[in-house]
Amino acid sequence: MLRLQKWFLRFGILVKKQLTMPSFYITAGLFVLIYVLIGGSVFPSVDQNVIGLAGGGGAETARLMAELADADSIYDFRIYDSADALRLAVEGGRADCGFFFKDEVEQILNREEGAEVPELQGCVDYYYTTSTTKGEAAKESVYAVMLEASSPKILDRMIASGSLFSDTSSALIDEALAERERILAEERLFEVHFEIVHAAGAEPVQTKKTTKESENGKRLFAALIFAAALFFAAVIFRSDERAVCSVLRGERTGYRLAVVLAPLMLLALFIFAAQYFLAPADLPWVLRALVLTVPTALWAVLFTSLFKNETMYLYVSLGVVLVACVVTLTGNELPFLKSVQYLRWIFPIKYFLL
Repeated sequence: MLRLQKWFLRFGILVKKQLTMPSFYITAGLFVLIYVLIGGSVFPSVDQNVIGLAGGGGAETARLMAELADADSIYDFRIYDSADALRLAVEGGRADCGFFFKDEVEQILNREEGAEVPELQGCVDYYYTTSTTKGEAAKESVYAVMLEASSPKILDRMIASGSLFSDTSSALIDEALAERERILAEERLFEVHFEIVHAAGAEPVQTKKTTKESENGKRLFAALIFAAALFFAAVIFRSDERAVCSVLRGERTGYRLAVVLAPLMLLALFIFAAQYFLAPADLPWVLRALVLTVPTALWAVLFTSLFKNETMYLYVSLGVVLVACVVTLTGNELPFLKSVQYLRWIFPIKYFLL
């Protein structure tokens, strides 16, 4: 019991020492910056194949969306009831991107012969996020269907007027071709909406995407804490720390654990503080992660016993971090690593993700 009390006393002293060292704040700041930059980024997912559709009403617009939904395409076009539902689907990750056809689209597809052609610019609202990967290709599909939808109208007028094989046929065909070229040449057919927000009165939707992002945040935290533990353990090789350990003798391991754990636990608290501003993590996992910093620090301390100098230790530690991240974080996705999946249990990163 007395030894445990002495250990906590030393640990408290080391924590206070870290808080007075500018070098610790620089190191911690770099780790926190890495976490914020990577954790705050949204990486595209190639798995999402849904393209959202919605319209302002009208038979022609409904038919156009139905054609997209029923088309034999590599994309899964899905029709939503309203623009708000479409926006929420894109924001929540249930759709890669979305297209809302305004009333102008109905006027374009349903106009009478000789009627003024409505302005094409911005007649389709295009919604996307930083996770969107199929937007540009989906635009091409929308272009194609709009062109196909306009052609029957001109053909119907030709048949109704009896001019299908008359001299006016070429003029009407030219009109159809000109309309196609106009739509293709119009660079601002889509009105782009990047700043996706929740519709008024709607609650944020918890989706598989947000769950996956939460898991990615945990993975990033675990990897950074493991790397930081190995980095902080390098101090054990310094002459002043060796001198202290030579005096303590039987308490060397406990002291070295405190030396590594003090900055490591402070770093974990700093990261969680930064995480709070990105997206608050669940408290049970935060507490468990703080507890797991102890065995992580102990792993780093025991690892230092395999080396005689700091330089070799740092070089090997860099390789160990890379191997641990690959085996632990990507073992399920890389088939050739399945044969060495048991290695993941050697590294502390795995236990943060249980």
